[in-house]
Amino acid sequence: MTNALTLPSLGGSLESYIQSVNSFPILSQEEESSLARRLWNHGDIDAHNN
Repeated sequence: MTNALTLPSLGGSLESYIQSVNSFPILSQEEESSLARRLWNHGDIDAHNN
């Protein structure tokens, strides 16, 4: 089962957009590279959920 990501809306103010974007965790370079490799090599579209 895939959980859908809820992306920030552009309909509100810039402040609310930035607050929404800041709710997403910041990945380390190693985490980002690992997830990108999982997606590229294995088509793992659920990589972002782990």
